[in-house]
This record gives sequence, C-alpha cells and structure tokens, in this order.
Amino acid sequence: MEITECEDYLEAIINNSVDGITPDSLKILADALNKDVSEIEGGLNALRDEGFIRISDAGAYPEIKLTHSGRKLGECTIKKHLVLESFFTEILGMDSDSASKEACVLEHGASPDTIKRLKNYIRERGARHRLHARNAHEGDGDDWHEGMGRNLSEFDEDDAVKILFTEGGSRRTDRLCDMGLIPGETITIKRKLSNGAMVVAIKSSEVGISPEIVRLVFVEKV
Repeated sequence: MEITECEDYLEAIINNSVDGITPDSLKILADALNKDVSEIEGGLNALRDEGFIRISDAGAYPEIKLTHSGRKLGECTIKKHLVLESFFTEILGMDSDSASKEACVLEHGASPDTIKRLKNYIRERGARHRLHARNAHEGDGDDWHEGMGRNLSEFDEDDAVKILFTEGGSRRTDRLCDMGLIPGETITIKRKLSNGAMVVAIKSSEVGISPEIVRLVFVEKV
C-alpha cells in the first residue's frame, strides 16, 4: 500500500474512532475513503502488514488498535489537513467542502516546514485580530462590538462558533492548532461539563477540551 493511502486510512480511523472491523465500521471507512466496502478489509490487512495497526480476534468482531507509528502518522496527517483547510477557508476564502478536498490532496506532499509556516501565518493573523479586539474593548469600556469575539465558555450546547483568536503564547497556540482550534475554524459545542470543560466537534471528530483551554479560545457565533 502506498504511504499516501496509509495516511488516508489512518486519518479516517482516528477521525471516526474506529476500533473494530464491523459492518458499520467498514461502511464508515468506505464512505470516508470513497471506496467500496469490499475494499476496506483488505486495506486494513495491508495496514497491519505495514505495522500501523494491530488486529485481534478477542471478541465477536476483530478489534483494531493503532500502533505507535500508526497513531503518529495518522495524527500528523490530520494536523496537516486542519492547517491546510483553515488556510484555504480563512485566508483564501474557499468554501469548506472545496477546502477539505484540496487539503486531502495536498496534505500528503506538504512538508513539516510548509505546515509550520502556514500555521504561524494563521496564528499571527489571529494575534492581529486579538490586538484589534483588545483595542476596541479598551476604547469602549465593557461593550464589545459584534465580531470582536467572546470567550468560548459564554456559548451554549449546539452553538456553532467561529474561532477568531486564541490566547496563551506561541507554545500554547501551537498546541491549540494541533488540536484543530485554529483561527478561522468553525466548531460546534456538543457538551458543556459542570467543571467548565467542553466536548466540541471539529470537522468529523469530537474533542474534549479542559476548562483551561476553553478560557483561551475566543469566538463568534455563526
């Protein structure tokens, strides 16, 4: 199996939380990879042969576990996709479907340096928005203008919001970018927990974020 196809499989497995070879999971992977269901099990066996997953027959259906190298490669591919898609939508103004398709193509060939530069550019754009928001806030007292952004914690379950900027310094914002919390990205709040933590939907994945992370993310409702 070509490395690009391995990356696509691993990305789909992680994004869809696939942990077994069941009729439902085969259908989910087939839809995500735009393949026939009949091809998927062979692809999973190829991933096993490449050392990216383990397949065990412990239960009613074979279980799938990512190896260290499989998870590392899959998560790296997802990070590339998120940064590319955010760049296409936020900076180039592409619609989300077109941006996602372009990201799927380019994520395989993009070098780590290219992704780092794009991520820095997006982050710096978010920093400029943050400075603009702060200046507006200082000038108008407690009144925030529409579009200046409010903390993620102020929104409710099922709200779809667009990330405007994040706080926390370069190291923390790099971590937020790796999680998909990138300026320009639209996320949906799935659950709010009593301790201030949240579960949010980013693309097709649900991600749990701590109260500390929630306080660093500023958004507007879409």
